[in-house]
Order: sequence, then structure tokens, then C-alpha cells
Amino acid sequence: MLRIAIGPREKTRKRLLLTCCVFCFCFGKSSFICFCFGRDWVRDDRPSFDALKGGLLVAPILQTLILNRTPIQVLDFADTVSKWDIERIIPAHFKNDLKYNGEDYRKAFSFLEDKGVPAGLPKPLEADLQFLRESEVGLIESGSIVACPPLPGGKFTRDEILAQTFLRS
Repeated sequence: MLRIAIGPREKTRKRLLLTCCVFCFCFGKSSFICFCFGRDWVRDDRPSFDALKGGLLVAPILQTLILNRTPIQVLDFADTVSKWDIERIIPAHFKNDLKYNGEDYRKAFSFLEDKGVPAGLPKPLEADLQFLRESEVGLIESGSIVACPPLPGGKFTRDEILAQTFLRS
């Protein structure tokens, strides 16, 4: 459990809470480093939150370090689930009982496609993903994770992508 001592002012409490949420959600060093070392806040956190609005979002740590290692398999699974008769999604965290359907569910995995996340859907800011990107490099160099294969929808065929994927279908 995270316990944080904060001052009595509502504005201060709200700002600290929002900052902690962005940090915990994205592990974004750029969002949280100032608080870790007791410095003054130097960045507006509103753009980070605005970037996460507009639909379903797969957690950034899953996008950056796990699911992108096997994009074909993950997209096949997302395609299968998206065909279910989904009326609502109840996530384990944050706001629950979300009114989304299978198509919305599938769009959450568009980060795994060469064309990327369509405009209007949630996409964390690159600055908030910096720590995860740096961690990815170190994990690949240490052999803890494999490099990502190309994303589907680009110049590589499904078979070529699967040939470069650590876990093959």
C-alpha cells in the first residue's frame, strides 16, 4: 500500500494524487522524478491525463515490455475476443463498468499494428513512456526479454513476423 503524507491544501493534494496516478500508470520518470527527489513540480500534468482519454487503453507497461513481443498472437486473441457479444467491460483498476463493445476492445490493441493508435484513442505521451523505453533497452541487453518483431500491417508478412517472434503459434 502506498501512503503519502501531504499538506492540508486541496489543490496540493489533488496535484500530488494526479501525479502519482500518472507515475503509477505509466511508470513515467518524466512525470514523477521531481517528486522523488523533493524538487518543485516543473511540468503541467494535464497533457498526460488528456492523452489517456477517449477509450480503452492497455496498460503502458504491457504495451511496452510484454505484448509487443508477440504481436500476431496478441492480435489474434484480441480479434477472437472482439467477436464476443460484449456490452460492458469491468476492469480491475480505476473506473469500472465501462460501456464498450468488442470493436472498442479490439481498438485498444491498435498499438500493435504498424499504423499505430488512431487519432482520438488513448495513447500515453512519449515523455511518460521514457522510463519504460529505457528499461526495455536494458532488459533486451541483459537477455531478460527479446527484441520486438516488426508490427503487422507494414512491409512484413504474417509469416515473416512470426519467424522473428520468440513464441511462435
